[in-house]
Amino acid sequence: MSENFTNNPLNNANLPPSVDNAIKNLTDKPTEAAGTTFADIWYLIFHKFSFLAEKKRIETEYALNQYRDQLESSIACIPTDKLVAPSLQVTAQALDNSKYCFLETELRNMFISLISNSMNADFSAFIHPSFSEIIKQMSPLDAKIIALFKNDSVPGLPVCQYRIPIPGSIGGSTFPEHIFLEVPYGDIFSLSVSLESLSRLGLLTITYLEYLHDQTQYEKFLTHPFYKDLSAYWPVGKISIQKGVTKLSPFGRSFVKVCVPN
Repeated sequence: MSENFTNNPLNNANLPPSVDNAIKNLTDKPTEAAGTTFADIWYLIFHKFSFLAEKKRIETEYALNQYRDQLESSIACIPTDKLVAPSLQVTAQALDNSKYCFLETELRNMFISLISNSMNADFSAFIHPSFSEIIKQMSPLDAKIIALFKNDSVPGLPVCQYRIPIPGSIGGSTFPEHIFLEVPYGDIFSLSVSLESLSRLGLLTITYLEYLHDQTQYEKFLTHPFYKDLSAYWPVGKISIQKGVTKLSPFGRSFVKVCVPN
């Protein structure tokens, strides 16, 4: 027996009752509720991405405005008789490189110092076009370390190596490569990487062929928790400490003078 057909005004076609009911269900209350629930779930899952993107946009815009205001203020502080036209090579490169890291306060301040000092006649002899590229490659931790050398009275800072005895090895093994404790809140492995990076960039020299005359500066290396942990695995006296020093290179002195704010 054939199925009865009814007229459906949606498409002016004769449809079986089963199809007609399916169409009606699209607009009834239960279906509307299901649609609303689905929309709510979609919003909960995906809107957070939109929210985070908007949050990042606001943070970026705020930091950019702060960057511009601080830079204008720094330039305004240059004495009129010292003010020189900005070098396109230095300023343009610095502004371009800074777009990758102006959200980091330490790096932004270094770019501000570089750009404003490049317009000050007192710093002309110390400016180098590579400075902006160096800042771009630095981390905030790198910036904190290099700022320690801003004081001209600092001849160098203590570093050391914990040398672990390895059978058949002359001098043993060191891990990490450099122990640097002048940034007390820094992780020793991150500090070692930063020190090595600053050396690679030509700003610091690190040597274990000499050390500071003030031996008290090395006492902290014997009381550090990492040294105590190593001592728990090797007999007392087996772990040797090689004293060293890290200093600014001549290139690093110019960089600090120009790029590290007072």
